[in-house]
Amino acid sequence: MTPFEIHIQCLPAVLIHHAEALVYAIENLVFSQSPWSPSSIKQVHHTLYSGRGQLPTSPNIKIPYSVVPGEYRTHAIIHNILDVASGKQKTVRLLSPAAIAPYMERWIIGVNRDMVRLQPYTGARVAGDPMLIPFDPYECAATHFFHFVSINPFGDVKKVGRISRIILNCLVLLFAGHLMPIGDRKGDEEHFLQLVDKASWCFYKSGKFDRGRAEENEENEEKRMVCRELALFMLAKAPRLRDPERFKQGIGSRGSIH
Repeated sequence: MTPFEIHIQCLPAVLIHHAEALVYAIENLVFSQSPWSPSSIKQVHHTLYSGRGQLPTSPNIKIPYSVVPGEYRTHAIIHNILDVASGKQKTVRLLSPAAIAPYMERWIIGVNRDMVRLQPYTGARVAGDPMLIPFDPYECAATHFFHFVSINPFGDVKKVGRISRIILNCLVLLFAGHLMPIGDRKGDEEHFLQLVDKASWCFYKSGKFDRGRAEENEENEEKRMVCRELALFMLAKAPRLRDPERFKQGIGSRGSIH
């Protein structure tokens, strides 16, 4: 056994599985340039708990009773969400299990639609072409992330658990070209979770989300403002690259992380 393998074996399995899930997600959701699918998202979640078997680990981590790795939850969840406007905690019942699959389908369609804007463009542009729509990569990533967190498709207890942070990093890497560390600066975590509460409250306060199908969750100015706040938070994390033009293009060339 190499010194590296000995060192890896000393790490908690949860850290190794998280790293393997992040690598899997980046390879299959970002660098592959393939459309996202329910099965690919579920596989990321499965890897969080089971790993990929590529690194030596201690026995598999303990799986909470509420979690089935790689499967959408089948139980209801109640969370306390901070209504930032009033400063009060609001108790809400999250999306019902019956509604998760259709909402996730709709969410994935939205991500794949916006991925079109990252592809090299050839041919004449016509009315309705997504390439003609103004595109802010950070606001786009923020919008998709908030929708995912609000759906809360898996049984993990935390509002913003490990799967959500991996999805966030994939969205930022896909649309803006860099990873998204949280907690490397004082106050980061608190600010980030406050933004998530704001977005979740915007999603749930209408009460039109729990009927077993993906209804339109209309955009409004409050939601757009929260997305812009997260977009600015993301932008502050952007690395200073040697080639600003390449950064503006996101990861158009794919294949490496800078």
